[in-house]
Parts: sequence; structure tokens; C-alpha cells
Amino acid sequence: MNTLTVDLVITNGLVDQAASKAAFDTALAAYVVEHEVENSVIKDAVLSVLAEANGQNVKMSRLTSIAAVKMHAQNENFASIERRIAAYVKANSVGDNSLFVSRKGPGGGVAVRTAAVAEPVATTTTTTTVAAAEDTTAA
Repeated sequence: MNTLTVDLVITNGLVDQAASKAAFDTALAAYVVEHEVENSVIKDAVLSVLAEANGQNVKMSRLTSIAAVKMHAQNENFASIERRIAAYVKANSVGDNSLFVSRKGPGGGVAVRTAAVAEPVATTTTTTTVAAAEDTTAA
């Protein structure tokens, strides 16, 4: 579960609704850019990495790193994107009809189960928290 915390803007002891909404909109936009990568983009990057492996299993750490590079992740969001990729692969490696097969141990790693493209599993849950902050610039 992810949490987005935004401070309310308080002016002269009163909540400035317009400024608080603007602060929330700014924080939400930044969150979406960093965290809400479309599953289809993740799927395409992962499938590309696995295709380049020519049927060989790819270790999860290598898979997430190369896929993040293919997604043009930046230093600021690289770790976050890698976590999203890992969550996507794990969610889509469960069951006999899953898109990916994941094995542990020697010779382990991730591979595509079949050439058929399965429907991906959604992996994001978000909670929003709003906290009030006092305006220290008020007269």
C-alpha cells in the first residue's frame, strides 16, 4: 500500500482551500509520474528483456534493472520503478496460466511461460492521507 501525505495550507488560522487543493494536485501529479507506470509499459519492457535472453532464465535483479533502463527510469525514480517491475513479475508468475515462470536456486530466474500473452494482474493499491500544517508566515 502506498501513502500520499499532503499538508493543508493554513492562512491566518483558516484553511486556504484553493491553495490546499493546488498543493494536493501538485503532490498527486508528482506521485503519478514516479509511481503509476502503466502495467503495459512494464510488460513490454520485461518481455523485451526476456526475448533478448533467447529462452534463458533471467535473474530477477538483472531483469528489473534492465527493464527499468528500457523504461527510461531516472535516478530519482529508478528504485521505485524496479520495485514496480518486480511486483508486476511476481504477480504475473502465479498459477499454471501465468505469463511468467519464476524459479529459485541454480539455473533459476524468470522466463516467459508461453508465447501466448496472458492478461496482466494489476499490482497497485493507494491510500491518501491529508494532514494539517500551521502557517508560520501569518501575522
